[in-house]
Amino acid sequence: MAARPYEALFIANPQLDEEALESLVTRVQSVVTDGGGELEKVDKWGKRRLAYEVAGFSEGIYVLLDFKAERQVAQELERVFRITDGVIRHLLIRRDARIPISTKTSAAPQGESAPPAAEKVAAPEAPAAPAAPTSAPVQAAPEGVQEKAAPAGPGTAAPAAEPESVQ
Repeated sequence: MAARPYEALFIANPQLDEEALESLVTRVQSVVTDGGGELEKVDKWGKRRLAYEVAGFSEGIYVLLDFKAERQVAQELERVFRITDGVIRHLLIRRDARIPISTKTSAAPQGESAPPAAEKVAAPEAPAAPAAPTSAPVQAAPEGVQEKAAPAGPGTAAPAAEPESVQ
């Protein structure tokens, strides 16, 4: 089986000191390399505010890893993330092999369409307001045909009908 490209992002406990964080990153890297994987990039983003509280923390230390490995290595890394106390949240995804790491967010070369993983999704546009109903031209009724009132719309009372004269 060929090595597959993966991307792992984990959020570490913000209370970890620099030494403990380095130890955690080294442990994660060793899981990949000991399993026969190849680390492509390790990027420490630093401490950032979380969108919502996770495990009682409002901040976390973000670390991103790009690597190539077999599926079993990715499964082992997922297991290590779940049992490690210093990791408060993680995400492991398989990248599209056609997208190099350095150009993941750039546009696709001319003539090629960008795969869905590389596209930035634009915010949906607000639906257009419905067009006002247009009134159709009124035509006169043929001779001898009595015109009827238009039906009433919802929530409106129908006009009272005129009594027909009996002769």
